[in-house]
Amino acid sequence: MSDSRLLYTTWPNPESAAEAGKTLIEERLAACVNVLPGVFSYFRWEGQVNGETEVVMFIKTTIAKSRRVRDRVAELHPYDLPAIVGIEIDTGGSNPAYLDWIAKETGGA
Repeated sequence: MSDSRLLYTTWPNPESAAEAGKTLIEERLAACVNVLPGVFSYFRWEGQVNGETEVVMFIKTTIAKSRRVRDRVAELHPYDLPAIVGIEIDTGGSNPAYLDWIAKETGGA
């Protein structure tokens, strides 16, 4: 187990994702944010099946910052109920120097 987390969220467009991602970096809540445009999502909302083009955002942060990242994403997000999913980063398959960089860039050791 590592101290690093990968958070996954979706956004309605590249502009809102880019603005939020930059904010997370500036506030040292994340070490890196990846924005991947052009994802088509199907979902059930308010009893109806919908489909929309969205943008995926991956946020690299630490366990200590993950709750603050989640709260900040919710504040910045235009959706009523944004998807925010945290994924543990496995140390066995990860570069230890990269995990150290995540900690350093988010204000850790």
